[in-house]
Amino acid sequence: MITVFSNVFPFDWLLRLAVSANFTFNFLDPQPVPELEPIKTLLVPTDLRLLCNHSGFEALWNDQLTSIWREEAPSGTWPVLPDRHQRWKLRAAMDALVAKAYGLSRPHYEYILTAFNHSEQH
Repeated sequence: MITVFSNVFPFDWLLRLAVSANFTFNFLDPQPVPELEPIKTLLVPTDLRLLCNHSGFEALWNDQLTSIWREEAPSGTWPVLPDRHQRWKLRAAMDALVAKAYGLSRPHYEYILTAFNHSEQH
C-alpha cells in the first residue's frame, strides 16, 4: 500500500523535508504513514483508475477489481480515464483523503502545497 501513499503530496512533502539531494529507501522507513483501513476501499480503485492507462493493465485491473467495470466507457476501454480534467479531480480527491488521514487541517495542507509546482507538465 506504500505505492498509494508515495504518490500523494503530504508524503512527498515529508520526504522533501528529510532529503536534500540524495534519496534512498532508508528515508522511507521513518516516515509516518496514516492508518489505511478507513480509506483503503476508496483509494485502491481510485488509484487503479488513474494507473490503468492502457490495455497492458487489464490483468491488474481484473486481479484487483475482479473484472468489475463501473466506468462510463464500455468495458475494457483504455485508458480508464482519458480526460485530463477527470484525472486531476480524482488526484485532488485522493490527496484530500490522505491529507485527512494524516490529520492535516486545511491551512496545514495549503502550506504543504506551497512547496509544489502545480503546473500541468504531463
